[in-house]
Amino acid sequence: TIMTINSLVHTNNNLIMKLNNQLINKNIRIARNIDLPNAAILLSDSLYSQENNVNIDSVSKSQRKELARLEQEDLSSRYGTMASPTKYPSALLVYEENDQIVGVVGLDCQIYNQYSNNNERFRKIRRTNPQSIKSDEQVVVVLANLAVRSDRRKNGIAKALLQYSYEITKSWSYNEIYLLVDETNNRARKLYKSQGFVELYRDEEATCIAFGNYSLKTKDCVNLCYKKSLNTN
Repeated sequence: TIMTINSLVHTNNNLIMKLNNQLINKNIRIARNIDLPNAAILLSDSLYSQENNVNIDSVSKSQRKELARLEQEDLSSRYGTMASPTKYPSALLVYEENDQIVGVVGLDCQIYNQYSNNNERFRKIRRTNPQSIKSDEQVVVVLANLAVRSDRRKNGIAKALLQYSYEITKSWSYNEIYLLVDETNNRARKLYKSQGFVELYRDEEATCIAFGNYSLKTKDCVNLCYKKSLNTN
Protein backbone atom coordinates (compact mmCIF):
# COMPACT_ATOMS: atom_id res chain seq x y z
CA THR A 1 0.00 0.00 0.00
CA ILE A 2 1.48 3.35 -1.07
CA MET A 3 0.06 6.65 0.11
CA THR A 4 1.11 10.23 -0.34
CA ILE A 5 1.77 12.35 2.73
CA ASN A 6 -1.39 14.41 2.18
CA SER A 7 -3.70 11.41 1.90
CA LEU A 8 -1.88 9.71 4.75
CA VAL A 9 -2.47 12.59 7.15
CA HIS A 10 -6.16 12.63 6.25
CA THR A 11 -6.46 8.86 6.67
CA ASN A 12 -4.65 8.85 9.97
CA ASN A 13 -6.68 11.67 11.47
CA ASN A 14 -9.90 9.91 10.57
CA LEU A 15 -8.51 6.69 12.00
CA ILE A 16 -7.52 8.34 15.28
CA MET A 17 -11.01 9.80 15.63
CA LYS A 18 -12.49 6.34 15.06
CA LEU A 19 -10.12 4.75 17.56
CA ASN A 20 -10.84 7.44 20.13
CA ASN A 21 -14.53 6.64 19.88
CA GLN A 22 -13.88 2.91 20.18
CA LEU A 23 -11.28 2.97 22.95
CA ILE A 24 -12.55 6.05 24.79
CA ASN A 25 -9.11 7.64 24.89
CA LYS A 26 -8.90 11.26 23.82
CA ASN A 27 -5.24 11.75 24.68
CA ILE A 28 -3.63 10.26 21.55
CA ARG A 29 -3.32 12.06 18.23
CA ILE A 30 -1.11 12.24 15.16
CA ALA A 31 1.81 14.58 15.70
CA ARG A 32 2.13 17.80 13.72
CA ASN A 33 5.46 19.26 12.62
CA ILE A 34 5.16 21.84 15.37
CA ASP A 35 5.20 18.96 17.89
CA LEU A 36 8.56 17.56 16.76
CA PRO A 37 10.83 19.73 18.98
CA ASN A 38 8.96 18.73 22.15
CA ALA A 39 8.76 15.10 21.05
CA ALA A 40 12.52 15.14 20.42
CA ILE A 41 13.24 16.52 23.89
CA LEU A 42 11.02 13.86 25.46
CA LEU A 43 12.82 11.13 23.53
CA SER A 44 16.32 12.36 24.28
CA ASP A 45 15.62 12.90 27.98
CA SER A 46 13.52 9.77 28.60
CA LEU A 47 14.68 7.14 26.15
CA TYR A 48 18.42 7.68 26.12
CA SER A 49 18.82 8.21 29.84
CA GLN A 50 16.90 4.96 30.41
CA GLU A 51 18.90 2.95 27.88
CA ASN A 52 22.23 4.26 29.17
CA ASN A 53 21.26 4.05 32.86
CA VAL A 54 22.15 7.68 33.57
CA ASN A 55 20.50 10.49 35.46
CA ILE A 56 19.55 12.96 32.73
CA ASP A 57 20.03 15.87 35.13
CA SER A 58 23.72 14.98 35.40
CA VAL A 59 24.26 15.28 31.63
CA SER A 60 25.63 18.55 30.29
CA LYS A 61 23.16 20.92 28.65
CA SER A 62 25.21 20.93 25.45
CA GLN A 63 24.91 17.16 25.08
CA ARG A 64 21.18 17.21 25.80
CA LYS A 65 20.69 19.99 23.28
CA GLU A 66 22.70 18.19 20.60
CA LEU A 67 20.90 14.90 21.18
CA ALA A 68 17.52 16.64 20.96
CA ARG A 69 18.62 18.23 17.69
CA LEU A 70 19.60 14.85 16.24
CA GLU A 71 16.33 13.34 17.43
CA GLN A 72 14.32 16.11 15.80
CA GLU A 73 16.12 15.56 12.50
CA ASP A 74 15.39 11.85 12.69
CA LEU A 75 11.72 12.38 13.53
CA SER A 76 11.32 14.86 10.70
CA SER A 77 12.94 12.54 8.16
CA ARG A 78 10.77 9.62 9.22
CA TYR A 79 7.43 11.23 9.98
CA GLY A 80 7.49 14.94 9.04
CA THR A 81 7.33 17.01 5.90
CA MET A 82 10.98 16.24 5.12
CA ALA A 83 9.83 12.71 4.27
CA SER A 84 9.46 11.93 0.57
CA PRO A 85 5.89 12.48 -0.70
CA THR A 86 6.06 9.09 -2.49
CA LYS A 87 7.17 7.08 0.52
CA TYR A 88 5.25 4.31 2.20
CA PRO A 89 3.03 5.32 5.13
CA SER A 90 4.42 6.59 8.42
CA ALA A 91 2.98 8.17 11.54
CA LEU A 92 4.16 9.69 14.80
CA LEU A 93 1.71 9.41 17.70
CA VAL A 94 1.79 11.62 20.76
CA TYR A 95 0.03 11.16 24.08
CA GLU A 96 -1.02 14.47 25.66
CA GLU A 97 -2.02 15.48 29.16
CA ASN A 98 -2.83 19.10 30.01
CA ASP A 99 -1.51 20.20 26.60
CA GLN A 100 1.87 18.57 27.28
CA ILE A 101 3.35 15.64 25.35
CA VAL A 102 4.08 12.89 27.87
CA GLY A 103 4.38 9.94 25.51
CA VAL A 104 5.37 9.27 21.92
CA VAL A 105 5.78 6.40 19.46
CA GLY A 106 6.52 6.20 15.74
CA LEU A 107 5.67 3.87 12.87
CA ASP A 108 7.38 3.76 9.51
CA CYS A 109 8.05 1.29 6.71
CA GLN A 110 11.48 -0.26 6.34
CA ILE A 111 13.06 -3.13 4.43
CA TYR A 112 13.42 -6.58 5.97
CA ASN A 113 16.16 -8.57 4.26
CA GLN A 114 16.97 -12.26 4.62
CA TYR A 115 20.06 -13.64 2.93
CA SER A 116 22.58 -16.47 3.23
CA ASN A 117 26.37 -16.40 3.24
CA ASN A 118 28.49 -19.55 3.60
CA ASN A 119 25.46 -21.51 4.78
CA GLU A 120 24.73 -18.92 7.48
CA ARG A 121 21.41 -17.12 7.51
CA PHE A 122 21.40 -13.38 8.06
CA ARG A 123 18.45 -11.08 8.69
CA LYS A 124 18.47 -7.31 8.77
CA ILE A 125 16.02 -4.43 9.01
CA ARG A 126 17.28 -1.27 7.39
CA ARG A 127 15.97 2.17 6.63
CA THR A 128 16.08 2.83 2.93
CA ASN A 129 13.78 3.70 0.06
CA PRO A 130 11.09 0.98 -0.04
CA GLN A 131 10.29 2.00 -3.61
CA SER A 132 13.30 0.04 -4.88
CA ILE A 133 13.15 -3.25 -3.01
CA LYS A 134 14.81 -6.41 -4.30
CA SER A 135 13.19 -9.80 -4.83
CA ASP A 136 14.55 -11.18 -1.55
CA GLU A 137 13.34 -8.20 0.49
CA GLN A 138 9.99 -7.17 1.92
CA VAL A 139 8.55 -3.93 3.27
CA VAL A 140 7.54 -4.14 6.93
CA VAL A 141 6.13 -1.71 9.49
CA VAL A 142 8.66 -0.87 12.20
CA LEU A 143 7.73 0.58 15.59
CA ALA A 144 10.31 2.92 17.09
CA ASN A 145 10.82 5.80 19.49
CA LEU A 146 8.46 4.61 22.19
CA ALA A 147 9.02 6.79 25.25
CA VAL A 148 7.00 8.03 28.21
CA ARG A 149 8.00 10.91 30.47
CA SER A 150 9.56 9.50 33.63
CA ASP A 151 6.95 10.93 36.02
CA ARG A 152 4.06 9.47 33.97
CA ARG A 153 5.28 5.89 33.64
CA LYS A 154 3.28 2.93 34.96
CA ASN A 155 0.01 4.65 34.05
CA GLY A 156 -0.81 2.63 30.94
CA ILE A 157 0.44 5.28 28.49
CA ALA A 158 2.93 3.02 26.70
CA LYS A 159 0.34 0.27 26.32
CA ALA A 160 -2.22 2.73 24.96
CA LEU A 161 0.28 4.00 22.38
CA LEU A 162 1.12 0.42 21.39
CA GLN A 163 -2.55 -0.44 20.95
CA TYR A 164 -3.06 2.52 18.63
CA SER A 165 0.06 1.47 16.74
CA TYR A 166 -1.39 -1.98 16.11
CA GLU A 167 -4.63 -0.53 14.79
CA ILE A 168 -2.86 1.89 12.47
CA THR A 169 -0.60 -0.87 11.17
CA LYS A 170 -3.63 -3.03 10.35
CA SER A 171 -5.30 -0.08 8.64
CA TRP A 172 -2.28 0.03 6.30
CA SER A 173 -3.00 -3.63 5.41
CA TYR A 174 -0.03 -5.06 7.29
CA ASN A 175 -0.60 -7.97 9.69
CA GLU A 176 2.80 -7.88 11.43
CA ILE A 177 4.77 -5.23 13.26
CA TYR A 178 8.53 -5.22 13.93
CA LEU A 179 10.84 -3.34 16.26
CA LEU A 180 14.49 -3.13 17.31
CA VAL A 181 15.39 -2.81 20.98
CA ASP A 182 18.72 -2.50 22.75
CA GLU A 183 19.59 -5.79 24.46
CA THR A 184 20.31 -3.95 27.73
CA ASN A 185 16.92 -2.20 27.82
CA ASN A 186 15.26 -4.76 30.06
CA ARG A 187 12.25 -2.59 30.89
CA ALA A 188 11.31 -2.22 27.23
CA ARG A 189 11.97 -5.89 26.47
CA LYS A 190 9.67 -6.94 29.30
CA LEU A 191 6.91 -4.67 27.99
CA TYR A 192 7.21 -5.94 24.42
CA LYS A 193 7.18 -9.59 25.49
CA SER A 194 4.05 -8.95 27.56
CA GLN A 195 2.46 -7.58 24.39
CA GLY A 196 3.16 -10.77 22.44
CA PHE A 197 6.35 -9.78 20.62
CA VAL A 198 8.79 -12.63 19.92
CA GLU A 199 12.50 -12.36 19.21
CA LEU A 200 13.59 -12.94 15.61
CA TYR A 201 17.31 -12.26 15.58
CA ARG A 202 20.23 -10.42 17.18
CA ASP A 203 22.06 -7.62 15.39
CA GLU A 204 25.54 -7.59 16.90
CA GLU A 205 26.84 -4.96 14.49
CA ALA A 206 24.59 -2.15 15.67
CA THR A 207 25.76 1.18 17.05
CA CYS A 208 24.02 3.70 19.26
CA ILE A 209 24.52 7.19 20.65
CA ALA A 210 25.64 7.54 24.26
CA PHE A 211 26.52 10.39 26.59
CA GLY A 212 30.23 11.02 27.07
CA ASN A 213 32.23 13.07 29.56
CA TYR A 214 32.07 16.17 27.40
CA SER A 215 30.26 15.27 24.19
CA LEU A 216 28.07 12.61 22.61
CA LYS A 217 29.77 9.45 21.40
CA THR A 218 28.91 6.42 19.32
CA LYS A 219 29.30 3.00 20.85
CA ASP A 220 28.74 -0.59 19.78
CA CYS A 221 25.57 -2.25 20.98
CA VAL A 222 23.42 -5.31 20.35
CA ASN A 223 19.92 -4.81 18.98
CA LEU A 224 17.24 -7.44 19.22
CA CYS A 225 14.59 -7.63 16.51
CA TYR A 226 11.10 -8.47 17.75
CA LYS A 227 7.99 -9.23 15.73
CA LYS A 228 4.31 -9.38 16.65
CA SER A 229 1.50 -10.88 14.61
CA LEU A 230 -1.62 -8.74 14.49
CA ASN A 231 -3.93 -11.40 13.07
CA THR A 232 -5.53 -12.12 16.42
CA ASN A 233 -5.92 -8.45 17.54
